[in-house]
Amino acid sequence: MLQPVGLFLKEEQVHVGMTVALCLEGKTEPERDEKGCLIFRALLGGVPMRRKFYPTEGIQWRPNLEPKPADPKVPHCPGVLIARSMIGFRSDVRFMPLEIFDTASAPPETRFVVFVDGERLKYADSQFEHSYVYLRTDGRRRLLSDNGYEYKWFSREYPLPPNAVLVPISRVGEYLPEARR
Repeated sequence: MLQPVGLFLKEEQVHVGMTVALCLEGKTEPERDEKGCLIFRALLGGVPMRRKFYPTEGIQWRPNLEPKPADPKVPHCPGVLIARSMIGFRSDVRFMPLEIFDTASAPPETRFVVFVDGERLKYADSQFEHSYVYLRTDGRRRLLSDNGYEYKWFSREYPLPPNAVLVPISRVGEYLPEARR
């Protein structure tokens, strides 16, 4: 059963990689259909490439049955994700992340976007207008900055305010065929 987490995002605030439930503005519970909650994964897709919302129920993995090329220089794709996508939701639609963490409970080997008081956290001393804080946890669960444009902070521990909320966007090995079993 999904529990409201108190973080309700507009469509443009949802980052690629987040898994979210669809909610209507003013409600604290996710919307439901006959199968349960309406859950989406925000991924890149389409031409031109952009963020799209894919219903998690409809995502399928199709393995590549072709043998691996003998030449190691030739790339081999293990398979593809197949799904229908959605974009352009009504203005009263909000998205609730399915998982949030604080700094003490962040799982290892995970990449996060950071929110403080419902807004994406930015690097205060950045020269870039849209330089948001991306963090990753290493095997010891240290929070390391993962924004390659922020050379001052890249791959260094990043201090967060106590009310920071971490929303996972990917985990190490998440899309490998072995992880889907």
